[in-house]
Amino acid sequence: DLALEHALFLPSPRDPKAMAALDKSILDHPQHPRIAEARLAAAHAALLASPPDAAFAKAQLESIPEEKLKDLPQASLALAKTGLAALQKQWPEAAAIADAFLVAHPSDPQATAIRFELGSAHFENGDYNKARLELEKLAKDAPADPLSQPALLMAARAAALGATAQAKQESVVLFDKLIQANGPLADVARLEKARVLGHAEAAKELLPWFQAMKNDNPLRLIAGLHLCDALYNSAGTDTAPLEQALSIYEDLLATMTSNASRRYEVEYLRCRVLEQLADPKDPTKKRVAEALDVYFTVLQEASRQAPADWQWVDACGVRARSLLENAERWEAAIAVAEQHGKLPS
Repeated sequence: DLALEHALFLPSPRDPKAMAALDKSILDHPQHPRIAEARLAAAHAALLASPPDAAFAKAQLESIPEEKLKDLPQASLALAKTGLAALQKQWPEAAAIADAFLVAHPSDPQATAIRFELGSAHFENGDYNKARLELEKLAKDAPADPLSQPALLMAARAAALGATAQAKQESVVLFDKLIQANGPLADVARLEKARVLGHAEAAKELLPWFQAMKNDNPLRLIAGLHLCDALYNSAGTDTAPLEQALSIYEDLLATMTSNASRRYEVEYLRCRVLEQLADPKDPTKKRVAEALDVYFTVLQEASRQAPADWQWVDACGVRARSLLENAERWEAAIAVAEQHGKLPS
C-alpha cells in the first residue's frame, strides 16, 4: 500500500519515474481504496511522457469504474480526457469534454486551463472564430494566468486564419497587445503580425526591430529573412527596397560562419535580389553575372563538403542552369547541369 501512496505523491506526473511507479503500484494493489485516483494520475503521466503513451492513458481512464468517476477531481479528469482526445486528434471530442466541464463548473480553479484546451481544440479543428472567442475570453478574464499570453497568441493566429478582412485586422490588434506587453511571446507576435500585413507594411514593422538587434540575437537571422522577403516583394519598380534587402543579406552573411546551416539559403536569396538590380558598371544590364558566380561557388563548395541540407544547393544549381539557358549559353548550362548532377543531393 505504501508503494502506491508514494507513487501518488511523486513531485509531478512529469517526473520520468511517475508512470512506471504508478503502473507497478496499480498492478500490485488493484483493490487499493485510491486505485481510481492512481489510474487518473497514471493517465496524466502517460500523456506527459516523452513520447506520450495514448494507449496506456486510454487504458487507465477506461479502467476507472463508472461509480468512482464522481469521486475524482473533476477538473483533473476533464484535463486527462481532453488531453487524450487531443493526442488522438479527436478535436470535436476534446472540445465537447472541455465545454461540458465549463458549463458544469464555470468557477472551478482549473477552468482557465480547461478553457485553453477548449480554444486549442477549436483551433486545431479549424473552427477559428470559436477558438478566437474562447481564447480572447481567457486572456481578458485571467490576465495574470500563465496561459493568458499563449491564449492571446493563439487567438491572434485564429483571427489571422479567418476568412474575412475584418478578422485579419482583429489579428493585428491582438498581435499588438502581445508586442506591447513585451513578454516572452512578443517577438513571435511581431514575426507573425508581419505575415498578416502587406509587404510594405511588414517591412516597416520589421526594419526598426531588426536594426536594434544585436548580432548574437537568436532571432536575428529569421527576422532578417522575413524583412528581406517583405522588401523584395514590396519593391515593384522601385529598386530602393531591393538595395536595402541586398545590404541586409550581406550583413547576415558577414555574421555567419562558413559552414552555417542556412548560409546557402541566404546566398541564394541574395542572388535573386542581385538579378533584379542594375549593374553599376553598365546600368543597361542586370547583376546576373555576379549571381551566377555565387551559384557556381555554392555548387563547388558543396562538392567538397556536403551540406546538412541540400535544398538551397539544388536551388542554386537549378537557377544557374535556367539563367544560362535563357541567355542561350548552352555549353555553360550543360557544364552546370553536369556539375550539379554529380552531387549526391
